[in-house]
Amino acid sequence: MSTSTSTSTSTTTKSTNNINDNDNDTDNNILQSHELQDLHQLSNYHPIFIEGMGYYDPRDPTIVANNVYQSLQSHFNNNATKTKNVNQNKPYIVILQGDPLHTNGISAITRRVAKLLKCSRGLICLDSNIDPNHSKNADRENVIIEFNYSQLVAHLNLLSSPPDDNVDNNSNKNTIMTQLGIFD
Repeated sequence: MSTSTSTSTSTTTKSTNNINDNDNDTDNNILQSHELQDLHQLSNYHPIFIEGMGYYDPRDPTIVANNVYQSLQSHFNNNATKTKNVNQNKPYIVILQGDPLHTNGISAITRRVAKLLKCSRGLICLDSNIDPNHSKNADRENVIIEFNYSQLVAHLNLLSSPPDDNVDNNSNKNTIMTQLGIFD
């Protein structure tokens, strides 16, 4: 454990790069500089979050993946000329939800979509205090970035918190948004 005072508050964080190595202490898990660096890795990619049913999904994962891929291609092609998205020239990364690999369901679908897009995958797992086996059983084929659910939620909460008169908080929020590539 390390203590950091890089912001106006002192916090305790993990010192490992693999977020899931030691995630039993997530109660006051506030993002710090080394964790921001881990989340900052996402700013190098155009993340594609795919949510879906687990292994009990009765649909053919090949058909679903092809439909998702075609929808994504259509979306990218339609938006390439209409908007100036900071992510449009970045490599794609398919973000998966940590389900174990099965022949059906979201784990089979995200694998196929990533292969169709010819891209790597990122992984978001539930914290061990929510599900102790989620990270352990997650499909990690071609996964290059991994985060805990609470880490991403804390980051999103910080980015979406209502504005206030606290200059330090707003400054910290702007710094994080810049690091994630939201402000370029």
